[in-house]
Amino acid sequence: MEKVYKSEVSIWYLSTCVFLTASFIGSIFLCCHTLWVLLIDVISCGIGIALLLDILFHTDYTIKKDTLYIRCGIIYRQILPISKITEITHNTSLISSPALSANRIEIKYGKSHRIYISPKDRSNFITTLKSINPQIATP
Repeated sequence: MEKVYKSEVSIWYLSTCVFLTASFIGSIFLCCHTLWVLLIDVISCGIGIALLLDILFHTDYTIKKDTLYIRCGIIYRQILPISKITEITHNTSLISSPALSANRIEIKYGKSHRIYISPKDRSNFITTLKSINPQIATP
């Protein structure tokens, strides 16, 4: 059984993607008379926008058998055995993590490791994890 949970996306992330794409298109029109400036702009902004959109469309959390697969674009991937998870709490931390929203859950695993993620359907996600590992604490 495999369940995929997409990340919740905050308005700030969507706004950033839209703003950068509009800036990129605008700069193409403004720099069309200078080839080198246009080339540098297309390469640098194009790569940045491609990475942002890849993260937007490919940030998800997959539960397959007894393993949690966390993916955030091509930049970040983690495989976490669900048996290692000790606690799940709600959190609004802005620490860098594979989450596109500030409304997150904190997953504690191992002795002192933690990761922040933001599945859209948090309650179903937590219920599924707890059905696989009933030892998970949810204060």
